[in-house]
Amino acid sequence: MENSLGIQYNESRMIQVGERVLKLAFLILTAPYEPWKTLLKEGPQKTWANREMLDSSHLAFGYVGKPLKGLRNKILNNISIQEKTYFLKNRERLLEYSAEFSDYQTILVPFYDTWNTMYEKFILSSRLLLETFEFDYLVRVNTTTYVDVESLMLWLSLHQDVDYGGVQSKQKKFFSGWGIVFSRTALRRLVENENKAKIIKSIYDDEIIGNAMSELGFVMSSIPSITFETSEAIKKLEIQNSAPFMRMKFSQQGVRTDFQSMQLLHQKYSKND
Repeated sequence: MENSLGIQYNESRMIQVGERVLKLAFLILTAPYEPWKTLLKEGPQKTWANREMLDSSHLAFGYVGKPLKGLRNKILNNISIQEKTYFLKNRERLLEYSAEFSDYQTILVPFYDTWNTMYEKFILSSRLLLETFEFDYLVRVNTTTYVDVESLMLWLSLHQDVDYGGVQSKQKKFFSGWGIVFSRTALRRLVENENKAKIIKSIYDDEIIGNAMSELGFVMSSIPSITFETSEAIKKLEIQNSAPFMRMKFSQQGVRTDFQSMQLLHQKYSKND
């Protein structure tokens, strides 16, 4: 079957470019603490990244480090402290480690999970996927991101020259972590040249990645996105007007409830199938 844009669908509704089916690998940033554990389990893994719902040609893994406990966690995962002590991190030593699959949907890195190790966590997880699987693009998202996989594949099919794309917020020179796309070639160059990221003073992996990709000469290509902050906005969404990346931004009495909104959005997609 072929749509009006000339892109073919096979029987499983995968996007084809000529005779080739696009294969995507997803890395979902999470942490071994709440609310991130619940946000991953009840959000992406119960909706768009569910193994029973995601086409078998694609891969989706949460990636996480070892948990800190008690007072050490409160101190070392304090953002203001992390921002002031980033220079104490031994990046070279961290990158000597290897990530591993802890189960069929989780990648584990063997060092403590802090704000200050997000970049190394991403590099090691990406390296493991490159060494283990064949795929065309890697997509790095947050636990609060709902990915319209079909829409993303369609966008990529129409922009085959893009090596580095994502969600670009206003006045930022890097892609926000809730949606970053790398071609396999671009990802391999980043992983093999991770030292390009040393020149920036930041604990946030999306900013570090953006700087490294700029130093490597990759051009940014913005991908459509939507942010939802009310349930009414989700209810009013018409599926044909959706975007590849949709961010949930919800809380009730200080508690993150993004996964509930993600489930609401997913119900719309399920009814549309």
